[in-house]
Amino acid sequence: MKTRSLILTFASIALLAACAQQAPAPAPDTSAADAATVRGLTDTFVAAWNAGDTAAFSALIAEDVVQMPQGAAANVGRDAVVAEMSSSVDVAAVQQSATTDEVVVMGDYANAYGTWRIDAIEATDPPAEAITGKWMTLYHRHPGGSWQIWRWMWNQTSGPALPAT
Repeated sequence: MKTRSLILTFASIALLAACAQQAPAPAPDTSAADAATVRGLTDTFVAAWNAGDTAAFSALIAEDVVQMPQGAAANVGRDAVVAEMSSSVDVAAVQQSATTDEVVVMGDYANAYGTWRIDAIEATDPPAEAITGKWMTLYHRHPGGSWQIWRWMWNQTSGPALPAT
């Protein structure tokens, strides 16, 4: 009887000790820093686009990206997106600007949206009308921590029609 009581006592102590162990500390919340990083990618993209720097904007785009432009078929894969972007706009004649209105981080994904504008660089007669629109991008954080455009859609809200791709 004493042995059984002693075993139950030690078993109870072991059980209480196991229950008293603390859960691992939660991972630090990096969502604010991640949101700032993703927000900065808009400026990085626009600078690369305006410079016609294919290598720079290509690095921002995931290999398995899906881009859904207005009025055109989806572009699937980095090569298709970069080819379309490289051929569709003459950066010597126009420059783009963009705003980021919101970034929401959800673990290894971040959703961002905003507006864009394309303006002619040189004066024309009659003056060229600006082209404006909206965009939404889902970014994916890759191993190593870099963020890339993973899903991307945009539409035009004013100005002359962009060439169909």
